[in-house]
Amino acid sequence: MIETSTRGAQTHSILSNLRHRWQFYLAIGLLIGLVLGIPAAQIFGRIGSLLPWSGSGNLVQNGSFEHLDGWNYVVRPGSSAAFNQDNSQQEDGLYSLNINVMLAAPTHAWYIQVLQSNIPLQAGHALELSFYAKGDAGTTVEPLLQQAIDPFAIYFDRTAHLTSAWQKYSFTLKPSVSDPKANLVFNLANAPGQIWIDNVALAATSASVSANAVQIPTTAPTPTATPLPIQAPAGWKLAWHDEFDGSAVDTSKWNVVDVAPGGYYISSLHDGLQAWTPKAVSVKGGILRFTSSQQNVDGHNYASGALTTQGKYSFLYGRVDVRVRVPKGDGMWPAIWTLPVHNTAVGIASYETDILELLGQDPTTAYIAQHSAGYQRSFCTATGVDFSAGFHTFTMEWDPGKIVWLVDGVQHCLITIGVPNVPMYLIMNTYVGGSWPGPPDRTTVFPQYTDFDYVRIYTRSS
Repeated sequence: MIETSTRGAQTHSILSNLRHRWQFYLAIGLLIGLVLGIPAAQIFGRIGSLLPWSGSGNLVQNGSFEHLDGWNYVVRPGSSAAFNQDNSQQEDGLYSLNINVMLAAPTHAWYIQVLQSNIPLQAGHALELSFYAKGDAGTTVEPLLQQAIDPFAIYFDRTAHLTSAWQKYSFTLKPSVSDPKANLVFNLANAPGQIWIDNVALAATSASVSANAVQIPTTAPTPTATPLPIQAPAGWKLAWHDEFDGSAVDTSKWNVVDVAPGGYYISSLHDGLQAWTPKAVSVKGGILRFTSSQQNVDGHNYASGALTTQGKYSFLYGRVDVRVRVPKGDGMWPAIWTLPVHNTAVGIASYETDILELLGQDPTTAYIAQHSAGYQRSFCTATGVDFSAGFHTFTMEWDPGKIVWLVDGVQHCLITIGVPNVPMYLIMNTYVGGSWPGPPDRTTVFPQYTDFDYVRIYTRSS
C-alpha cells in the first residue's frame, strides 16, 4: 500500500499568509528584475499567477515552485534525496523543483515523495492534471491522487518515464467519489538520478471523460519520447522487450486473441465467460491496457483482452519481468503464463508456468505455479499488499533444473522438480469469471482494467 506522510517541509503558502505578504513579493520581484534584467511587468505577472485568487482555476498552490512553500517533501528510511529550487533548469518562470535521488527504492517508489494536501475532488467532475518534467535516464515520476487517511484509497495514478528534455505530461480523469482533502502525490524513488518538475496544474476540464477513466499523456514539445536505456539485472542481458511506447499493439511481437470468425485463437484460453476481442486491447502513453467490460460480444456477456507471443517469440531458459497493475472485483482473473511451443500430449500442455494469477475478490494474494505432466503441481503465494492499488513487477528466472519467482525483487518461490526443458511462449490475459474465480457478482464494477507498463525477457549474460 502506498502511504502518505506529513513529514518534511511544513505548508506555509496558505491564502491568508500570501495576502499579508503581497508587498514582500512585489519588492522581491522588482529586485529580481533589476538583477536578472527581467521586465518588472513579467515578474508581476508571474507572481500574480501564483496567487490562489488569480482566477486560474488551478487547485494546486505554488505549482511553478517559485518558492518551496505549499508542498511536503518526504524521504523515508531506505532512501535518500535532496529537494531544491533550480533557477537554471526551469521550464518557464524563475524556478523549477529539483529532486536529487541519491538512494532509490525501485520497488517502493513512495519512499520519496513531493505531495500537497487538501486537494478537493468532486465525484463526476472531470479534471486535467498536467505538469512539465525531465530527468536523467531511467528516472520516473508517478503522479497520483490519494485519500489522505487510512485506507489511503488511490483515485488515480500513472507512471511518466522521463527524458533529458522538458516534456509536458497531461492526464484527464473523473473521480468516482468526492474527497475534499485528497493528496496530490509525486512518487520519485524508482531510480537514482536528477529529476526536475515545473508548472503543476490540476483544473476542471470540459473534455469528455468516463468515470475512473484515464487519458494518458500527450508529450510536448517533442512528439515522441526518447527510448530509455534499459538496465539489465546483474548477470542478464536483454533479449526481447516491449515498453508499449507506440499507439497500438506491436503485431510483430504479439498475437491479439480474437474469438470472431477468422481471428487468432488458442484453445488454452477456453476458460472464462468473456469473448476475447481486439477492441479490449489498447496502447496509449506507454501503457498496454486490457479493458474488461460487461457487454454482449459473439454470444458472450463480457469482453476482455489477451495477447500471446506464439509463433513470434519463444525462449528456452531466461528471465521474464512484467510490471503490471491488476483489476479488483469478484470474478476478475488476470494471468501471465507460458506454454510450450510444441505440446507433447494432445489437448494438454506438457508444461504450464504461471508467473502470475490473481483472484479479483482477493487482490492481496498473487499465485505462482508450475504445472508439469507427470508431476504434482508446485505453487506458492505472495501476499501483504493490494496488487490492484499500483504497479508491481512479477519475475520468473528459469534455468536448467530450477525456476525462481520474485515479486518486486523479493524471492517467493523456488522449484527444482518438473522444470520445463522445452521452448515456451508468453501469454497475458484477463478472464472474466471462469472455473476458478466464479462469475462476477453485483459488487463488481465494470469496466475493469489490467495495465502493463512493460514486458522484458532476458538471457544469461554468460
